[in-house]
Amino acid sequence: MPLLPRRDGRRVFRGAALTGSPAGGVGAGLRTPHRPRTVGTSGDFCPVFFCRSGRTASSFHAIIDPATYENSTVFSREITRRIRSSKECLPLIEMDSVTKAYRNGVVALRDVTLSIKAGEFVYLTGPSGAGKSTWLKLVYREERPTKGTIKVGGFDLTKLKARQVPELRRSVGVVFQDYRLIDRLTVAENIAFALEVLELPEREIRRRVAELLDLVGLEAHARRFPRELSGGEQQRVAIARALAPKPKLLIADEPTGNLDEETAASIVRLLMEINAFGTTVVMATHDRALIERFPRRTIRLEGGRVAYDRPARQVREAVGR
Repeated sequence: MPLLPRRDGRRVFRGAALTGSPAGGVGAGLRTPHRPRTVGTSGDFCPVFFCRSGRTASSFHAIIDPATYENSTVFSREITRRIRSSKECLPLIEMDSVTKAYRNGVVALRDVTLSIKAGEFVYLTGPSGAGKSTWLKLVYREERPTKGTIKVGGFDLTKLKARQVPELRRSVGVVFQDYRLIDRLTVAENIAFALEVLELPEREIRRRVAELLDLVGLEAHARRFPRELSGGEQQRVAIARALAPKPKLLIADEPTGNLDEETAASIVRLLMEINAFGTTVVMATHDRALIERFPRRTIRLEGGRVAYDRPARQVREAVGR
């Protein structure tokens, strides 16, 4: 399973083969470390669950100054190169000739074919109505394709039985633009709610909630209610809740759409921090400035089709970085 960082330097969510020694969180609301942090082996970006042989790739260490996170070419270029060139990693998401037409006649996606490897951070962008939300709904099986095949983490979603859907959704965390927190529950209770359905011991739930609050920098707000938090803080709670079942894939549907520029940037930094420790992240956004500030692989949809699929290198070159 992906390993997530703690702000005190400890590592949690054991299971993946990692050798790095992460040091703190990154972004607004998180304590900034005084030293650059070390990201571990390329195994961080190829969770063992999705490797043919179960072996990690060769070791490398990337030193990153969190203060210039979005400007770090060492981090993004080396990681992207190893992810995309790795022969060990299996695709986490595979779409082959996928079309989605709704009953009202609207065709949201047309003949979409693409692949996303385990450990990638990918932007899904495009104008309103381009098909971004439909694409995400297909991945976590809220919708079914009209034509084509979709595979997510070994599940063939076109053949998935109803009893298998809960298992799929435990491996896919979802973050929404409107947070979808339960107003009558505290921050800690919102996160715990996602764990109670797994029937974990109460002690384990408390431990994991504490770890997740630490990860997103909200330990001091554990007993507050969503209405008492800012938009950025509510989104951090939503991210923590989505991570509670230890998903291999985190998909975020316009998670910064309701936030100001700097708060939005802090959310992207948090998602990148999570991604850096093994969780695959797909973020739908129409915010071009955010993509240019934090360049990563970008897939653009227009009219339900893939207009382009650009690696991080091309995105950086386009903005002169």
